[in-house]
Amino acid sequence: MENVTLYRNIAELKSINMFYFDTKTEERPTILCLHGRWGRAATWVDFMKHYGKQYRVIAPDQRGHGLSDKPIAKYTTEEMSSDIIELLNHLKIDSIILVGHSMGGTIAGYLAAMHPEYVTAVAILDKSAAGPAKLNMLPPDQISTIDPLTKDWPLPFTSLSEAMSFIKVRLIRS
Repeated sequence: MENVTLYRNIAELKSINMFYFDTKTEERPTILCLHGRWGRAATWVDFMKHYGKQYRVIAPDQRGHGLSDKPIAKYTTEEMSSDIIELLNHLKIDSIILVGHSMGGTIAGYLAAMHPEYVTAVAILDKSAAGPAKLNMLPPDQISTIDPLTKDWPLPFTSLSEAMSFIKVRLIRS
């Protein structure tokens, strides 16, 4: 496999500053990868290195994740889809193959349905068609910024083995 360079960038969008990786592979179809709730752009590094010669591959840190802005907002599918449309317009990209994992799959499905003019194909991984059991009706400034599942996790982990050990201990306790 040839070496693929991953360029690190920040797009200054209307709503947020969004960090993203980009292979910048010229004159190739573009794959845009959306991570899950506990992910970030780096989730897609191996994928980008594998497909980066055949495709231009872009992976953003979605709002509230990684190096992108974390504004007070509800973080709805609509908001996060709008961020991606802003990113595509910023990069002057009008056609993508969209890949979404988990939460990113929800956003990918919504984006493909609402903006089919941008999406030539979509792949959704680890996501059902069911929506949330109950919508959060609180105003954004009243929503807790602490995730109850990860509130006491020592994030970020320094390595995959550290993360796996921590999670194994948690599973044994429960």
